[in-house]
Amino acid sequence: MHKLFYFLLVGLCFPFSIISQNMSEDEMKMEIMSLDKKLFQAVFEDCDSLVIDQLLHPDCIFYHDQSGTIPDKATFLKGLKYGPCSLQYNATRAVDEASIELFPMYQNGRLYGILQNGVHQFYAQYPGDTEKKLTSVAKFSHLWLKTETGWQLVNILSYDHQSD
Repeated sequence: MHKLFYFLLVGLCFPFSIISQNMSEDEMKMEIMSLDKKLFQAVFEDCDSLVIDQLLHPDCIFYHDQSGTIPDKATFLKGLKYGPCSLQYNATRAVDEASIELFPMYQNGRLYGILQNGVHQFYAQYPGDTEKKLTSVAKFSHLWLKTETGWQLVNILSYDHQSD
């Protein structure tokens, strides 16, 4: 009788544990993709250094296969006015949603980070033009750290840029 009880208990609870794991993975994807969108909108569309400052970890490092390394958050923020915020066209970035992979990072059983990999496209729209022009496609890897203030981006890799 006890064996039957345990079998039923495990049989009933197991599907719920799978559902809750799937929900947490979905929530993780929703959270990271929301932050990703917020960051790139702040960089390319709004030039909002306050939002960028909140989303970047103090130890943030940016690696780019064509323009080199940005060694820290302060340099990244200073570079905005000479980079994306000074362009003579509207720059946008789009993520290939199907390419997104998320890998939770654990230490002693606790989630401390999420590695986000994917492919993104960059577009330019010049004044007077009605269409955006694809300028490049690249791969990216972002390491998001869970901090006291929320998720912050600590490592940014943008690589394998292919110009159109």
